[in-house]
Amino acid sequence: MTIQNNQSIQFGICLSNGDEEEHHLVPVDDSVQKTLSEMLETFNSCYLEDIKKHYEPSEKYSATEPLFISTNNENVVELKALFYNTSLKPNNINLAKALPDIEYYFAIFNQGNKKILGIKRPAQFKGLLKNKNKLVQIYDDTLKSVNDNIFKLDNDFDFVVSQDEIKILHPSGFVFIADVDKYIAEKSAAAAIGLGAQIKFVNFVNISKFVSRSKTAAKLIASINSRNDLHKLNKSKLSKFCKNTGIIIKKNGDEIEPEEEHIIDFLYILDRRLYEMDITDERELYLAESRHKK
Repeated sequence: MTIQNNQSIQFGICLSNGDEEEHHLVPVDDSVQKTLSEMLETFNSCYLEDIKKHYEPSEKYSATEPLFISTNNENVVELKALFYNTSLKPNNINLAKALPDIEYYFAIFNQGNKKILGIKRPAQFKGLLKNKNKLVQIYDDTLKSVNDNIFKLDNDFDFVVSQDEIKILHPSGFVFIADVDKYIAEKSAAAAIGLGAQIKFVNFVNISKFVSRSKTAAKLIASINSRNDLHKLNKSKLSKFCKNTGIIIKKNGDEIEPEEEHIIDFLYILDRRLYEMDITDERELYLAESRHKK
């Protein structure tokens, strides 16, 4: 994609003001627009569609990994709101003064009826201002320190938002900017109760109380909720697997539930992360931080 293909390119920043965020458009010239366009080109060249995977909160990802998530996901409501925000106007703010409060910067690419929003956590953007005296430039065949405020854009975006989905290239940047953990924690108890409607033989009442106090459990609940095979779970097989792996479960009428100290391991099983190997004289139990179905 080249700058000529874009009807317009706008640059903006998100400022953190306590629990509130403010979004401002910042006027930029053609050279900055060209750089932003190149960032999008680099993102697209690194984002391999044929190996992209759905983002799961409980998964461990590498620094660069192509993922995607729907814009209708309840954990990205603020990003969706920013994408559809048409009231943003250019502001003549003091960018150097605002720099410490910048959460992320973004670029809006309008291509006819198509809109794309590229977002980046500004590691380099902030860092150069703090170290500006360490920057030098060639001037009259000599090196001189650069005392002006310097802002450096990155090579690509952490993720790109379109109408239907968010393409993620750098998962840690996405998690930080979208504040996924906060949304998951807020909804974890209700999400656990909701699982009871899908897995009718498991009592999730005590689990729902527990997940509101556990970040790990909350992520597992979110991940389990995204599965489309929960109706295939077998009560007797699940109970047997728990027994074989030392997870204590108790019966409550026709329902089962794990003892509190075993809730996280129980959720690991539901999320297909706890598995057993029996290829030696002793059975071995393993936990998969990242797993892919063969």
